[in-house]
Amino acid sequence: MNFSSLTSDTIFMLLLSLQRISRNLSHILHTLDADLNSFRQLLTEFASSILESSSIIEEKEEINDYILEKNEDFYEELFDEILEPKPRHVTTV
Repeated sequence: MNFSSLTSDTIFMLLLSLQRISRNLSHILHTLDADLNSFRQLLTEFASSILESSSIIEEKEEINDYILEKNEDFYEELFDEILEPKPRHVTTV
């Protein structure tokens, strides 16, 4: 580009175009920044919900383990009673 052949109107048009490009880039950057902040917030909420979910799952597993243990104990006692030799009753006439 030969700068000596540029007229003032051409320079003015170039400056306006650069201003418009700059404004558009600024708008894009603000939009990206807002999207980035929203994405960060979404990730934070997702991470905290995962932690809550995992603690709820752990609590449910503990409850299920407790119930299973109690059931096992009950059936062990029941089978022990069933399999335990009973004393013979002697009846006299």
